[in-house]
Amino acid sequence: MATSTVTPISHASSIELAGAVVDTQNHGLVALDQTGMILLWNDWMQTWTGINCSQALGKNFLNLFPNLYSSDYASAITEVSSSGQGLTWYIDREPELIDAIEAALAFGYRTLPLSRIAISPFTLSSQSGCLLEFSEAPFNTLLADSVPRETVVKDINPGPQDNTEGLPDAAFSASLLTEAFGVISADTEGLICAVNHRITELSGYSEEQLIGQALSLLFPSLQGCDDIRRNLEQTSRLHQDNVCEAIDCNGKTLPLKVSVFHNPLQDNTLTLVCEDFSHQQGNQDAVLAQRELLAAIYGEVADGIILLDAQGLVEHINPIALEMLGLRVSKVEGSPIDDLVMLTSGEEGRTIRPHQEVLSRGTSCQSPDQTFLHITGRPALQVAASASPLRDRQNHLSGCVLILRITSQAHRESVKLAWHVNHDPLTQLPNRHFLEGELTRAIDITQSTSQKHVLLYLDLYNFSLVNDTCGKAAGDALLKQCAILFQQATTDDTLVARIGNDEFAILLLDCPLDDGKVIADNIITTIKRFSFPWGERRLKIGISIGGEVIDRESSSDIDVLVTAAFSCAAARESGRNRAFFQYQREKLYERKQVAEWEPRITDALDHDGFCLHYQPIVPTREVEHGYRHYEALIRMIDSKGGLI
Repeated sequence: MATSTVTPISHASSIELAGAVVDTQNHGLVALDQTGMILLWNDWMQTWTGINCSQALGKNFLNLFPNLYSSDYASAITEVSSSGQGLTWYIDREPELIDAIEAALAFGYRTLPLSRIAISPFTLSSQSGCLLEFSEAPFNTLLADSVPRETVVKDINPGPQDNTEGLPDAAFSASLLTEAFGVISADTEGLICAVNHRITELSGYSEEQLIGQALSLLFPSLQGCDDIRRNLEQTSRLHQDNVCEAIDCNGKTLPLKVSVFHNPLQDNTLTLVCEDFSHQQGNQDAVLAQRELLAAIYGEVADGIILLDAQGLVEHINPIALEMLGLRVSKVEGSPIDDLVMLTSGEEGRTIRPHQEVLSRGTSCQSPDQTFLHITGRPALQVAASASPLRDRQNHLSGCVLILRITSQAHRESVKLAWHVNHDPLTQLPNRHFLEGELTRAIDITQSTSQKHVLLYLDLYNFSLVNDTCGKAAGDALLKQCAILFQQATTDDTLVARIGNDEFAILLLDCPLDDGKVIADNIITTIKRFSFPWGERRLKIGISIGGEVIDRESSSDIDVLVTAAFSCAAARESGRNRAFFQYQREKLYERKQVAEWEPRITDALDHDGFCLHYQPIVPTREVEHGYRHYEALIRMIDSKGGLI
């Protein structure tokens, strides 16, 4: 009987054989070490993702596919690596998860959808890792492209003979990410580890100039920041469309949409995915100018104008409509129009909804001649209501505009005048007169209930410098932007008012003192991160906030305002961007005394109400020659002619 012989295979040949076997598989195979670095990448993955083997090996898997950051799949990889228990998903059980993974990875050419994804743990050279498997639907795979097979298996614990030259220590893939996004890899200290080519194009810096530098070189707001992700998220919320403002090598502003991810496989690494938003800046500026123009028009007309979306929810409401509807706050966006407006026909008394007619049929609608607007606590108001459809570029119905016109000319002017009496025309916020009335009502509530309120008194720091150096237009624009920021920092039932040139007030109803302090701190944080673009400059301001609790001991609206103003002054004296609450009563009394004396002293100066007064300096023991020394004092004369 013939005997067969087995020829031993060398270690190098066994590696080649393993690679060839892996490449014959009709599903995708990826091996990762415990840090997420790719050790194996077969031909199937190359065809499916469009990333060849030499580009993938030694790179961090999640850095290749940033859309997987913070996903369930990324968490599962971490779980399998730590627990040693495998996981499997099937298309019939987890279709959304598999579709999401496929959308994130499949940049190459495949014609069949995935049916199964698995993660299996393995151990090699005493170190752990995991194997990722991607299987298509159970049909014959179609290999449309013939690509050279160059799968290489990289030892998880390479010896001295291993050629690892060219594999970056940061395990970061720069060349594989789409050029539509700039990508930065940084450590938790904020030092840049790697960048892709797109970042160098956007910033004007070379890769060598960026590596090892602090992120604050590109993002100045990160200077001295401990939490990079939180800082960028908060900064982006201050700008239109959640854009962060970076600075290029020439010092020019670079608007970027930035997403920050913690690498779940490398705790000390952050990845910033940056989308260039400068190409949309021109369109954004045009839209902003159009919005400002519309806001100016809405504020001047004597009709109530309400913009609705296709579901009948309020998108915008002008000041006159707010006054007509008896609304004290403008935060009604997103509210159903039927909750705000009730119209009836005078002849029949039936409810009419012209906006419903427009949204259902897509044609304009007019109300009957005898139409009345009903507001709780007010007499019915005769109005003419009309609604017209709004359409998008594809001529699809996108909403409607509802116009409420008071039929009496005198009443129309009265409503318009009433709004201007109670509001600041620049910011369209309630003014000091309106706030005083609300404070009186708030004090009345404390007398009959256990509720307490908080008044915040806000004073902008450096506003006069902006106004003087950049002009009144810049100052006005800055005030309007601050008004928006203060409204965003509060809830719908909070009153934000402009009560002075650069002074605002926020009335927090039924609010504990600790909650008021939190809101004040949040506003300070917002202002510290806020910068206002004006021409080629970026303007920075500060803020001082004083707080006063409104309770049963509060006597009047004036006392509350004065006390809050004193607290604000104390905050300002302690430094920029500070808040001060509940000023110590004895010190507050001293400040009130000073405030009372200031006008009296001024009046005495104007009307020669001071005189020189001499008094002797008396020794403590008897002397033979009497008084020899005197001191001269300036004394104020009171209303009865006596000395004070």
